[in-house]
Amino acid sequence: MKVAPYHTIVPEYGGERDVYHDQSECPAGKRIKPEHRTPGTAGRPKCKDCQRIG
Repeated sequence: MKVAPYHTIVPEYGGERDVYHDQSECPAGKRIKPEHRTPGTAGRPKCKDCQRIG
């Protein structure tokens, strides 16, 4: 299911800091703790998993 775009700036997420997510079933997005999610895209490209799911 599509959700509002979010990203993270927390270093523990490595490559996930370079993309944004907008799919609730995204495996990479699920690894980001809710408290580490920041709303919006921050001008980043969409996660490849979110592209595939969407």
